Amino acid sequence: MSCRLGLSIGESFAELQSFSADGSKSVFQSRWYLPKKALADGLREALKSLEADEFELRVATRTAERAISRGLGKSPALLVTSGFERWLELQQPLTSPLFSPKGTRAPLKAPSDFIFPISARVGADGSEVAPLTTEDLEFLAAKFELMKVKVVAIALLNATKNPEHENRAASYLRDKGFRVVTSHSLNVSREADRWRETLEVAYAESTVSEERTQIDEMIAALPGTWTPKIWTREGLKDWSSFEASQTRGGLERALQAQASSTLIFHFGLDHFGLFHGDRAETLASGATQLVRHGLWPFPHFSEENSGYEPGPMLFGKSHQLAAVDILHLGERLQEVEGFTPLISEKSRARILETLFTLAKAPTNDDRRRPPDAREIARDLEQAFVERIASEILMTGEKKSVTITGAFAPSLQPLLKSRLPKTMKIEFSKERAPWFESAAIADTIATSNLKSGAKA
Repeated sequence: MSCRLGLSIGESFAELQSFSADGSKSVFQSRWYLPKKALADGLREALKSLEADEFELRVATRTAERAISRGLGKSPALLVTSGFERWLELQQPLTSPLFSPKGTRAPLKAPSDFIFPISARVGADGSEVAPLTTEDLEFLAAKFELMKVKVVAIALLNATKNPEHENRAASYLRDKGFRVVTSHSLNVSREADRWRETLEVAYAESTVSEERTQIDEMIAALPGTWTPKIWTREGLKDWSSFEASQTRGGLERALQAQASSTLIFHFGLDHFGLFHGDRAETLASGATQLVRHGLWPFPHFSEENSGYEPGPMLFGKSHQLAAVDILHLGERLQEVEGFTPLISEKSRARILETLFTLAKAPTNDDRRRPPDAREIARDLEQAFVERIASEILMTGEKKSVTITGAFAPSLQPLLKSRLPKTMKIEFSKERAPWFESAAIADTIATSNLKSGAKA
């Protein structure tokens, strides 16, 4: 007896689903909150109830994205063309407000003493201007060993025109035991973006490698024959491709594969996205989109997202108000396995108090009516739903839209009231709330997705 499993490792939640051998039936589902239950513990607990001789495990992970956005990685050594040691730092996006007297830029994922120049150079036409010498590589390898560097990012000028120097340096350093990320292998055209992404995935590589080791050790301890595969930005690949440069964007690729002929809006716990054919976009709105005080005496949604650590206010810990808190206050959230048990019912009072505080405007007029927190919550809920509805309408779709994800059942009735009556909102009650793991396991067709509820 064989079994296929889909494992989605998000930024805060993991989701596992198993299917019958022919992929027609889901036989097991589990979702857990990673800050409370580690990946290995959740997998061990979920898999102990499965009985089969052969297992095919398909995985998609956002661990690289989590490490990069939350600063959980380890600084790699960055090898660059001589004379360009500070160039990437000067290309970083500005973080200071507009019209600030002094501009500040986002910090690099490697400090300045981890950036090393190399004299080898390739011209804009791909010709070799200065050769790469073994002496240079020997010196750098010795330096990296003294610094206890494990991962090296190689970003050389014009490497996409001629990657020979990057390949030779990577081969030498790998032979010395270093993990290496080369810029030309990332398929990014703009030079600064290519260098930045090379550094970022190298920064996340140690965290991704630790995750792969956890899964390997868990599989080795379980009975049966296991065949693990990993979703990458280029599609489903063998287990050797489980590295940060490949897994970044893998979940989106898995979801996109299920939207080859259908427009899909995915409302997952960790992120909201649009998928259609060769199109994959992250929506501006999200469940943890923060509420801020505006110029007017009313709160509004900012472009920032808080994530789930320590979590939205409905978890009873955070002091930051997010969109999901507004939905919870309005009793809009339907049951979500692995999420609903985290909600503290005592949080409603704190959410109302925070809304009241945010809505208070400084004034000398004591006759001003105090803000109605529940009325403000209704306004924010309407603004949140209308923002999502506008993104749906901007696609040009007029007849129907398919929605998926853990929050799809909660958002369906709200979107129905904001979209034209002639537009249908379609989703499968069984599949859509578990769409990530189902798409990763690649066992469903779009026609199956639509077989459930219609609005």
